[in-house]
Amino acid sequence: MRHADEATAIPNDWHRVLFESSPNAILVTNPQTNIIISANPEACRLLAFTAADLCGLGIETVMDATDPRFMDGLDQRARSGAFRGELTCKRADGVCFPVDVSSSVFTSPSGHVLAGVFFKDISERRLLENKLHSMAAIVESATDAIIGGEVDGVVHSWNRSAEALYGY
Repeated sequence: MRHADEATAIPNDWHRVLFESSPNAILVTNPQTNIIISANPEACRLLAFTAADLCGLGIETVMDATDPRFMDGLDQRARSGAFRGELTCKRADGVCFPVDVSSSVFTSPSGHVLAGVFFKDISERRLLENKLHSMAAIVESATDAIIGGEVDGVVHSWNRSAEALYGY
C-alpha cells in the first residue's frame, strides 16, 4: 500500500521537473534532421545560448562536426538507437570544450520519434588527467630513484631509476 501512496504523490509533470532540474545538460532533437527541439537550463548555461536561440538550430551548431567522433556517434545512434562517448561542444562564442555524451532515440507519448542528448562538461577532468600524465612523465624520466608507498611501508610504485638502483 505504501508504494501506491508514493506513486500518487509523484506529479504528472515529473518528467518536466526532471528535465528542468537535471545537473546534466539535455537537448531533445529530431533524430532525422538533428534539429534541436528543446534544451534544459543546464544545456543553455553550458552552451551560452538561450533555450529560444537553441531551438531550431542543427546539433552541429553546438557539437563540433569537424571531430570525426561526431559523425561516428550519429551513425552509431542511427544504427543502434544509442550512442555514448566523448565529443567536443561549441559555446555560442565558438569556444570548444570536451563533453561526455550519451544519446538515445525514443518515442514520445504522442508518438513522435525523438532523440535525447545528455552531456556533461569534462574540461576539469581533462585538466586533471593532463596534470597526472605530466607528473607521471616527470617521475618516469627522473634520474633519481623515486618510490611511491603507503604510510605503513607498502610500496605501490617506483620509477626506472629505482629499479636500476635496487635491482627490482
